Amino acid sequence: MPPSSIQFLVIALAQRAFGGDLFCIDSIAIPQVFLLGSQKCSTSSLASQLYKEAHATYGKQKESHFFDEGWGERTDIHNFARNFGKAGSCGPHAVAFDGTPNYVLDYVNPTRRRFLSYIRDAYGQERLRRTTFVMVLCDPVQRAQSYEYHPGLGCGGCFREYVRSPDDFFQHQALKNGRYADQVRDVLEFFGQITIIPAAIYWHHADLVVSELLGVIARRSGKLPTGRTFSKHPPRSNSHHHPKLEDDCPPATRGPALAAYFRDSTQYIYDKVEMPPACSAR
Repeated sequence: MPPSSIQFLVIALAQRAFGGDLFCIDSIAIPQVFLLGSQKCSTSSLASQLYKEAHATYGKQKESHFFDEGWGERTDIHNFARNFGKAGSCGPHAVAFDGTPNYVLDYVNPTRRRFLSYIRDAYGQERLRRTTFVMVLCDPVQRAQSYEYHPGLGCGGCFREYVRSPDDFFQHQALKNGRYADQVRDVLEFFGQITIIPAAIYWHHADLVVSELLGVIARRSGKLPTGRTFSKHPPRSNSHHHPKLEDDCPPATRGPALAAYFRDSTQYIYDKVEMPPACSAR
């Protein structure tokens, strides 16, 4: 649960005593939260709840893309702040987030690490210590299917074709990006902490997930948005129709190979959240 008003007051006063508001740059509230993905695992739904129900903000758009497509000096915190509202937006309830999954997508490992280094250098050690890095993670095969059927992102029906291929289907980026362990390891190396939200829990208990997440944010940053009532079921956001997963990817014939491909990565993630592995690819 989010901290009580007394706890919150203590956090805010302590933050002010030890260096002021680190998340107020040029009188603009910059993100205390990076929603790093995973892409197509309900991050848009979570962002919608944070924005509409918790009253957090995300600036000009949910995905700022500053640290992967930004202009000018990507480690300039003042440049970054210009993406997040108008001057005068700071305050104890000013919680902002950047929901750009591209910062960790496994296009090329050195590229991901470069993007994360931009965040590290722009924020600095003390601000990073008070920042929350979040990933919502879902079944990696389900994620790949959702990505490929998303208009403007994937290749549509090609998912059914390549996931049934006996030889080269692991070369496709949509499946590679479901190996979350490498992404999480890099986030931990650069920032020392990550909040992992299993999508299956979010889908059934969105209200509890949002409440707990706001508590984590408040304890780290000393800020708490004004929203207090959250929907139990996440809103449908950025969703689209696609066939049932088992129709595209028959478990009996493709399941064993997919399970073997994702097993080490999936086990690493379940070890982090201390839950037994349970994924449709097994």
